[in-house]
Amino acid sequence: MDFKGVILAAGNGKRLQPLTNTRPKPLVSVAGKTLLQHNIDKMVEAGIDNIIIVVPKDATQKLSAFLEGHYPNISLHFVEQKQALGTAHAVDVAKSQIGDSDFLMVYGDNLTGYDYSKLIKRHKSNVASATMALMHADEPRKHGIVETNGERIIGIIEKPENPKSDLAFAGMCVFTPNIFEAIKHTEKSQRGEYYLTDSLQLLIEWEQKIGYAILDTWRLNVNDHKDLLKANQLLLSEEYSDDSEIVNQNEQPGTFHIIPPVFIGTDVSISSNAVIGPYVTIEHTAIVGENTRIKNSVLLPRANIGRNCFIANSVLGENSYVGDEVHTSESESVALVLGDGENLVKK
Repeated sequence: MDFKGVILAAGNGKRLQPLTNTRPKPLVSVAGKTLLQHNIDKMVEAGIDNIIIVVPKDATQKLSAFLEGHYPNISLHFVEQKQALGTAHAVDVAKSQIGDSDFLMVYGDNLTGYDYSKLIKRHKSNVASATMALMHADEPRKHGIVETNGERIIGIIEKPENPKSDLAFAGMCVFTPNIFEAIKHTEKSQRGEYYLTDSLQLLIEWEQKIGYAILDTWRLNVNDHKDLLKANQLLLSEEYSDDSEIVNQNEQPGTFHIIPPVFIGTDVSISSNAVIGPYVTIEHTAIVGENTRIKNSVLLPRANIGRNCFIANSVLGENSYVGDEVHTSESESVALVLGDGENLVKK
């Protein structure tokens, strides 16, 4: 019986527009990889080589084409959630692919430094119907909060007025196939969706054991551009240094300055006296003009920034263009977002 992975990646990404006007949310990129790649890589690191990805309607072709060749040694399967009917429904549409296997489920817009193998190990030692990853929530009233007794969860309450703890569901859970019976009996919420936390609560009411593991590191749900820039900071701090490859066809090496952590892709052109960093991702074939300063920003492939600019707290889409002498605000958490092919010039 193979242990499988399931990534719920069917979100529409409305709060990440205009980036999601031209790509599914799972293909939004941060720190040099898409959200989907970050999650696949975490599963592969945990020893999972059979992964089911639940995607939006009509997104299979675009996602599979993007991933083709990236993961030759694992099995990737795509299942479409044709209606946005919630997390429990999303798991249920993958039921035929999951079969009789235990599986690790993660939300596709989750990013974390957590080692998934720790959750799998805890699940196997618990002999439980499910093992939830939990995190300490700063504002428990805004989350689904769990109540624990020893090594098991005894209750899950969505956005409680008087929380009994600060432990919230972190969007990662190991399940046995028992979850499908609970999903079958899960009632639709007031928002018209079926939630996994309600299915888990049913398992508890049926006196099945639900275990847990508490995250020992950061976790972030990427919903909007502010989250994307925060994720960029966290991932660059964790994964990258200032020794990334820089290719500059126009200037001799050493004429610009890098302040780590940064990620710089291949065939990037950085002109003289530019200052890059900290917390900057510049993807392949992007261009940075002379005397330009960039910090805490994400530049997608072929983004082009002119001369004498100051760009901070910004996300620039593919083939976007920023003209000379454009200055963004450093005090705004998100100062500038350009979609693919959009232009901004100083008036």
